[in-house]
Amino acid sequence: MNFIKSYIPWFDFKMFFKYASGNFIFQITTILAEIYVLKLVDVDQIGIWQYGLLLQGYVIISRLGIINSFNRDYPFLKSSEKEEKAKEVLSTTSFHVLLSMLFQAILFLTIAVYHVVKGSDFNLILTMIVMIFYTVIEAAASFEEAKLRATIQFNKISFAKLLVSIITILALVFPYLFGFYGLLSRVLLIQLFLFTYYKLLKTEKVKKIFYKKIWIELFKDGWKLWLWSYLKSFNKNLPKLFLITFSTFSVLGFFTPLNWMLLALSLFTASLSAYLYPNLSLRFGKGDKNLPRQLLVINSIVFCVAIPIIVIAYFIVPYLVEQFLPKYITVIVPMQIVLIASLFDVYSLSSTIWVATKDWFRMYLFLGISLLIRILGLVWLYFNQQNILYNLSLTIIYTSIMVVVLVIIMLLQQENENKKKTSVLSI
Repeated sequence: MNFIKSYIPWFDFKMFFKYASGNFIFQITTILAEIYVLKLVDVDQIGIWQYGLLLQGYVIISRLGIINSFNRDYPFLKSSEKEEKAKEVLSTTSFHVLLSMLFQAILFLTIAVYHVVKGSDFNLILTMIVMIFYTVIEAAASFEEAKLRATIQFNKISFAKLLVSIITILALVFPYLFGFYGLLSRVLLIQLFLFTYYKLLKTEKVKKIFYKKIWIELFKDGWKLWLWSYLKSFNKNLPKLFLITFSTFSVLGFFTPLNWMLLALSLFTASLSAYLYPNLSLRFGKGDKNLPRQLLVINSIVFCVAIPIIVIAYFIVPYLVEQFLPKYITVIVPMQIVLIASLFDVYSLSSTIWVATKDWFRMYLFLGISLLIRILGLVWLYFNQQNILYNLSLTIIYTSIMVVVLVIIMLLQQENENKKKTSVLSI
């Protein structure tokens, strides 16, 4: 630990582990709670809810990367003591978030009306109506959390996650009593609680004023960050897209426990990425040239620590499914395979460095190649659909390993470039 501390002095292990522990408890609680929900709600209805979440991943296009840009620029301006411009960035971002929330609500309302006219299933129509409110509350809560991250207040976020973990468990009473309708009520309640708590914290307040010049500056980098975030989301949702295109809501429902296994570590790495992003921006602003190697070390530590956790989970999954989710017994093996694949997702957060340093070429090169790898995997799956979920799990693990190899090669290559530049400058 002393070696790591001396090698990465800016990485505050105490703060991170406090932040990570809150997120870890939240994530484990969420996964266990969602698995229990699978027992309470029919597979087809679970598929409908997953479809709603899938649409949300694309509806958030209206954010245009403004929040992504805010997450980078706000802490950078704060550290540079440019307080006035930092306030203008916060004000403009707040204004944009309001517009984005309105756009998302209108889009889901349009989708709901379309399904009414089409005469779709009532549960599908109801889900689209619920998504109108869910996406707005989730966007508002996410922005409040972004303000805390930007000012490095991770302790407050960690405590919020602990409180939400309790609500996540208590709110299971809704799907227990009301099934699918209870599921919809529960997800709204959880997001509403999180938003209310963040508002009570009284995060930095500022008037919602639109500064055209600031918005253009945010958008200049923001659209690149948005496209990066969008392609990441598209990449992650490719299995769902494949199933909804070439299969049924029922199969999508059976994929849900696989998806939770896949998220076992990616939720944690998302937390780590959220912690690293403002810190990497600060380090880059101070001229640190060793960030690629440092990030690779952090990734490797997390990977090694996660191995025993994944091994234990691998052997527990069959028992849990047999005891609590007997209707999902047929997907036990795919769940185990995808669980192993989640281990390799740890390295996916490495792309954060290219965002923080605005290395657009490497960022998009990585996204482009990784997306191509995933698509080629699904092309193979298209011609091997006889055991679709099992073959999908194989596709996920093989492509995940290839993406890890890709990111390590790119980080080491960037490290060598930095060394050469440093050598040239020292001559």
